[in-house]
Amino acid sequence: MSHQFFFILSGKATLEIDGSCQVLSQHEGVEVPPNVPYQILNEGESNLEFL
Repeated sequence: MSHQFFFILSGKATLEIDGSCQVLSQHEGVEVPPNVPYQILNEGESNLEFL
């Protein structure tokens, strides 16, 4: 398994990583280690674009 990196191009993302929530805005990113449960959500009113 490898690390994953999410980078927000536009909108706001809520990332739940191993039970802890973090909100990311445009031009912010976060790394998710291997074997750690996560999900990414768009709880905002605008479209979410990310890499």
